[in-house]
Amino acid sequence: MNQRQIAKQVAKNLGINLKDSFKLFKETISVISKALSEGKDIRIVGFGHFIVRNYKPRTAWNFETQQAVAIPARRYPAFMPGKNLKAAVQKEQAQQ
Repeated sequence: MNQRQIAKQVAKNLGINLKDSFKLFKETISVISKALSEGKDIRIVGFGHFIVRNYKPRTAWNFETQQAVAIPARRYPAFMPGKNLKAAVQKEQAQQ
């Protein structure tokens, strides 16, 4: 599903127009992105947990040039699915 399809489904489920649904979807993504960029965790009970993982700087080896390569510290967003989401996916898989 893409964002338009999600907004369309939300509009249908809530009985609102597509424009408002799309604005709601975009704002939700914006709030989640801003919180993650600030290093905050986001917990959505029953759905999952968004976190920011911090990786330390390290040295890797380039086998083609035979030289060490410095990899800087970095931050990555990560998602850990919640119990209810895992169960829903397993239930769908079992029905197929």
